[in-house]
Amino acid sequence: MKKMSRPRTRFAALLVLLATTALRAAPGQVFPPLTEAEIAGVEAALPDKAVATPAQPRRVLVFYRTEGFVHASIPVGRLALQRLGEKTGAYSSVASDDMAMFEPTVLNTFDAVMFLNSTGLRFEKPEHRKALLDFVRGGKGVAGMHAATDNFPSWPEGQALMGGVFHGHPWNGNSVSAVKNDDPAHTVNAGFGGQGFWIREEIYQMGTPPYSRDRLRVLLSLDMSKPENARPANLIKRTDNDFAISWVRTEGKGRVFYTSLGHNSDIYFTPAILRHVLDGLQFALGDLTADATPSAQLKPAPLPVLAPAEKTTLQELTPKPPKPPATPEETALRATLADAKATDESLRIALDQARRLGAFGAVPEIEKLALRAGFAERVAAVLGSFRRPAAGAALIRLSNTLPEGARSPVLQALAAYPGPDVVKHLATAAAGTDPADATAARETLASLGRADAFAALAALPSNPENTRALISAASTLAVRDRSGAKAAIAKLRSILSDQALGAPLRIEALRTLAKLDHASALQAADPLLTSRDRRIRQAAASLLATDLTPARMETLAKGWDKLPVDTRVALLAATEGTEALPLVRLSMSSNDIQLYEAGVRAALRAGDADTLLSLLPRLAKKGRACDLARVALASCSNPRLTDQLRALATKADPASPMPALIGLLGDRADRESLPLVLAACASDSDELRASAFGALAALAAPGDLPVVLALAPKARKSADRREWRKALFNVAATHPSGPEAARLLLARFDAAAAVERPAIIGALTLVQAPQASVALSGMLESPEAGSRKEVLRALSAARARESLDILMGFAAGASADDERILALQGCIETVPTLESTTNKMRVELFRKLWPLAFRQEEKDAILSAVRQYKERSAIQFLEEFAAREPAPKPVIGSAN
Repeated sequence: MKKMSRPRTRFAALLVLLATTALRAAPGQVFPPLTEAEIAGVEAALPDKAVATPAQPRRVLVFYRTEGFVHASIPVGRLALQRLGEKTGAYSSVASDDMAMFEPTVLNTFDAVMFLNSTGLRFEKPEHRKALLDFVRGGKGVAGMHAATDNFPSWPEGQALMGGVFHGHPWNGNSVSAVKNDDPAHTVNAGFGGQGFWIREEIYQMGTPPYSRDRLRVLLSLDMSKPENARPANLIKRTDNDFAISWVRTEGKGRVFYTSLGHNSDIYFTPAILRHVLDGLQFALGDLTADATPSAQLKPAPLPVLAPAEKTTLQELTPKPPKPPATPEETALRATLADAKATDESLRIALDQARRLGAFGAVPEIEKLALRAGFAERVAAVLGSFRRPAAGAALIRLSNTLPEGARSPVLQALAAYPGPDVVKHLATAAAGTDPADATAARETLASLGRADAFAALAALPSNPENTRALISAASTLAVRDRSGAKAAIAKLRSILSDQALGAPLRIEALRTLAKLDHASALQAADPLLTSRDRRIRQAAASLLATDLTPARMETLAKGWDKLPVDTRVALLAATEGTEALPLVRLSMSSNDIQLYEAGVRAALRAGDADTLLSLLPRLAKKGRACDLARVALASCSNPRLTDQLRALATKADPASPMPALIGLLGDRADRESLPLVLAACASDSDELRASAFGALAALAAPGDLPVVLALAPKARKSADRREWRKALFNVAATHPSGPEAARLLLARFDAAAAVERPAIIGALTLVQAPQASVALSGMLESPEAGSRKEVLRALSAARARESLDILMGFAAGASADDERILALQGCIETVPTLESTTNKMRVELFRKLWPLAFRQEEKDAILSAVRQYKERSAIQFLEEFAAREPAPKPVIGSAN
């Protein structure tokens, strides 16, 4: 294969500024700054001009959000895509990882979206999904690089839009693979000069569906005629040996371009690849005309060009740009790091600066500092942030040279270099004798998400620490490398069946398995229902409750009584809908109070009226079961239950518990039941009548004052009168007309029995009308002392300004000391509770009360109340009166 032409090298300080400021300003994931060498590599690979002239100025959204694996090459890719548009004039770009970019009003300002190594995108908002589909189908474009096919796990339309779904990468980032040019004459393949090639890159295999040559125009794919591309059968998921790399397609009026290239950073230093990406983007933008007829429909099919016999990669064919000279800042920094006489503080500052600048040339000096006391952790963090092979090699050396117990931060930093050598090194450390180092190595292996790292953990001796790391590794592996999901699931099931392991680990394995493969977890949970360990039984039951299929329900119902109570309770506690009602009904009939309660709560969550009605017989007995039934029947939000309860009460079936029914209708605030309640208030049954008056207190509403007053004679017992009083107070305070309320109450007062009058007096204090105040004042002139005291108590309980005025007037002219004391005490208790009253106003009210207090007890109470306020007037009050009085003393008694 002939060497491809390389554009003129050009880079300057402006590019450094672009890479180290604009790119780092993007929200979300923070990446280390680009080096001058990386910037120079991108700049050297850029084509001089675009093939097509844009029909109008174009804007491209470069979206790099990662909700899964984070590719370290993203910053280089962002710069390459930015400069591709700027240098050639093909487009301008905005780089972002903010989902707000897919709000329709924002998205529509762009002409194309490039998904750059985005992973695990869920697109949870329906409006974002619709916006993207409308965007493309309406005539705009979508492009994707590498991990753009590793998105939308619960959105099939999104997966179909890109054209394929990641299904593992048997060819990793260090693999040298042969690439077949499937369509040598295609416009988007022009940069490859009609040839196949070799490349060092991670290559994806696509799942089926949605990948198919019936839907896509495949441009590049793996050349499987070369033995170098062969992989073990357990890694290959496809049966047709078709491993596409690049393609184009149409979607409605819009266009799609995708290439799985872009894992390694040096892909963006390769001129032929950047030309391919630019042509693909211009196709997606609609400026470059290119045939998107699916490959399977081409007659005759293009004759593909295989990779050459020589295994030289595109990267090797690309001349390396000259290494930029060290800046004065970097030279001074390295001198400080190498200075044996430098202080710890100056070295810490220098390390922070090296990390900020990405001073990769200083790795030798930084590595040596790890041996200095207190510097190992900081050095490890800096080397880990570099993400360069030299820094990774330095970390491996340090993990061998540092003493045991000091290697943990170095082993953790190796997570930034997830290669085979690092995995082997971590596996050795995980099997070592130092507990801290072994823990750090296990945790790092678990975080890598690699099949070899998972295998290394699985090979360690079985113990709780290793098993816990293996569970974590299974979760990470299944997310980051879907081809490893099968091994992860098998290992989790093995852990579940290992009875020698403790319950917490087995439960953790079950929960992790449920996240990775719910069906497999359900299958594994069934036999665990009868485990000897209560915790395992409950965890299995909680999981099974999430998928109660008819078949599983039938099996559970048959063996329900044989399951331990705690298992049944756990299963019921995890149910939400009506699918578990057969089990709920079985439990509600149980004499075991714990199981009965779980059933009642599950029935309440399901809101099934018929099931809850079966609780009515429980209301006939006292105790916990009765209380739970009453709460469930009262609080269920299903309106059908109210209708059914009212219907039962209307029939007045002797078998129906009428007191309970009437009480429940009151609890459920069913105004339609008021006629039933009023009729029950006249019942000869003490139980039914008490329940009816309780319901009356709950149902009485504004305007019901005449009805409530008319029921006064029906209240035969103290319990009846207590509930009638509640209803009376409620309707009196809320009656639409204050004067009318006062008139109705006073009319009833004249004819009322003695036991009714205190309640009517109390109701009058709640009425906002002059007639009520006049009547209450008149009652204080009654010749009967008992009547006067009853009014005083009612006025004191009202805690209202109108009542306070009456009490103060009475206290000023009362002839009987005990009545005067009663009025004063009511005043003192009322003043602090008045609404819309400032503390200054309260102090003035107490000043008016002071001359009326003839006993020390009332004076002490006033002083104590005033001390609570921080007003200047309060301080003056205390200065004026407190000094004249003896020290406060406890009140011995109070007037009746």
